[in-house]
Amino acid sequence: MALPGRSMPVKTSQRWTWAGIVSAVLVLSGVVYLVKQGDFGSVPLYQISNSPLGPTPSAWPEDHRSLLNNDTFQYSTRAHGPNYMVQLPSLANSDSPLVKNTLYIAGGQGSVGHPGYLWAVNPENGQVKWTASVPNAVFSEPIVSDNRVYISEGDAAFPGNNPSPSTTPGSKRGTGPSGLYAYNATTGQLLWQYPTQFADQAPVTVSNGRVFLLTGGRYLDVLSAQSGKLLWRTHTDVYVSRSSPRLIGHRIYFGGAGPLQVVAVSRASHHIVWKRPIPRATGGVDDTPLVYSRGILYTASLTGKSGIPRNNPHHYAKVFAIEAKTGKLLWNQTLAEGKNPPFKETGTPMLHGNHLFVGNAINGQFFAISAKSGKIAWSDNLKSPVTRPAVYVDGRIIVLTTHGVMYALSAKTGHVIRRLRVAAWVNSYGPVLIDHTLFVTGNTAQQGFLAAIPLKSILH
Repeated sequence: MALPGRSMPVKTSQRWTWAGIVSAVLVLSGVVYLVKQGDFGSVPLYQISNSPLGPTPSAWPEDHRSLLNNDTFQYSTRAHGPNYMVQLPSLANSDSPLVKNTLYIAGGQGSVGHPGYLWAVNPENGQVKWTASVPNAVFSEPIVSDNRVYISEGDAAFPGNNPSPSTTPGSKRGTGPSGLYAYNATTGQLLWQYPTQFADQAPVTVSNGRVFLLTGGRYLDVLSAQSGKLLWRTHTDVYVSRSSPRLIGHRIYFGGAGPLQVVAVSRASHHIVWKRPIPRATGGVDDTPLVYSRGILYTASLTGKSGIPRNNPHHYAKVFAIEAKTGKLLWNQTLAEGKNPPFKETGTPMLHGNHLFVGNAINGQFFAISAKSGKIAWSDNLKSPVTRPAVYVDGRIIVLTTHGVMYALSAKTGHVIRRLRVAAWVNSYGPVLIDHTLFVTGNTAQQGFLAAIPLKSILH
């Protein structure tokens, strides 16, 4: 099926050598393109169209946009959106929230001693508008509110030689510079910086002029969005990697490690209300953004026997439901059994209607699960792990595997409606659905990419 408005791929001025070729393949509507790697920069590799987007959000104040972990904004399937693939200046480490006609992406090598980056990108053609850099790695999704864009900084290393920091009480994460940065979302001007000790990997949440920051140093810091001044602080009894703060009523909820548990903090007293240890958890709770609906929190974890090696085949990927008021564990469901994954250890649940939709990091099984009982409604083998949240649109679930294959599944049955290989990536982020376009980021072994894919190409 041909894409509306398709033209020939745009030629660039890059000098491409065989040493710089990345074996990535872009398949859109049956047309195959080879993607080659040149010098760093955001030069379009293939730009089939750069049609303008329709309505875009005015803010993106929390991770995955909503408490349902559904990265979607209003859309129109009749419109024709941009369709391109571009290189990023370095590796991509985040999804790509779009606010007021600008995409924001975090990136960098993601290791100790390498800087992190924030890129503001024109969503219609993939060109970088401005760039900001920080001394250490950036893993957090950029958060945008009131024309400020926030990124937090911190590497993934642990001080000392603790072989099991996620299960060790008192452990902390991060060895290099860390802190939170606020930039002018239009110009990229640094507005303020809030330094911390230990890594700040979780995206912040912004609400009513306050910024809620969880740290690898076992603190919840609440700052003034205007000035970055510390307003209050709570010791959380856990370190947090990428489980962003969830503000629900008069409480703040998040998952942490050292030990692995879900925590509720009172916004009034600033004290811990309850802590729910995850039974036999070995990882993932601190990396999983919580889902909330109808008084219930949902998270994912890797579980197993304490002390078993990573290559032991008896690790279990599980999903848990927890009562938000009391911290009571309501149910758990096993998704997969196998070796401990090398990177992100869990899938990320997304909720639509009465079902959770979630993959796992051990194998390619993807599930629809009853949010009330935990019973599996259906599952499908997508051949590659799914660690990022899916999006729901028009009775379909749009899923992106870690290896860059996008699926449209029937939300009712799990039947595969369409499959697109976006690129031969070693990891991927997204999809994010804005108006009528799916934005995804991903990396080969050496280079990051951004793709804009018309929604029609995966729905039909």
